[in-house]
Amino acid sequence: MNINFTNFNIALGDTLLEPKHGDSEPFDVIVSNPPFSTKWEGKDNPLLINDERFAPAGVLAPSSKADFAFLLHGLSWLSPSGIMAIVMFPGVCYRGGAERQIRKYLIDNNFIDSVITLPPNLFFGNSISACIIVLKKNKPDTSVLFINGSEEYAKATNKNKLSPQNIDNLLKFYTQRAD
Repeated sequence: MNINFTNFNIALGDTLLEPKHGDSEPFDVIVSNPPFSTKWEGKDNPLLINDERFAPAGVLAPSSKADFAFLLHGLSWLSPSGIMAIVMFPGVCYRGGAERQIRKYLIDNNFIDSVITLPPNLFFGNSISACIIVLKKNKPDTSVLFINGSEEYAKATNKNKLSPQNIDNLLKFYTQRAD
């Protein structure tokens, strides 16, 4: 998809407690880069478990790590034929407790299309690796594609970056869906 930046609509606020754009949803494309493992009200706010964005998972993301709260927020606003890509802390792929239950919900409902690992040291103020989780509500099959993109980077001063060739490689891996 080639979507011009002028078609993006960005609003300032607390996405989890006071979401914006409610009258514009559902969305066909959602791109999100939320803060990694930030705190939120979670179970300390008993009203959140009934929020239509979080309730389907049956459990709230931990108060100490809102990663899955951001993911569920986006997923709830995704159109039936839409696609969502969210940059996440890799811990969402293996942490236990409520996050394990949310992962199970996502897999059982066939929402996860792909998990793409990224190289470390890509983001300002953060040297850890990240991953992109791609979600769809209307997948043609139940497969989940895992792409190891940890070596897809170009060294740039003290930060790594994704070159146009690295991006093309990752996109090729994603579209070809080969083992």
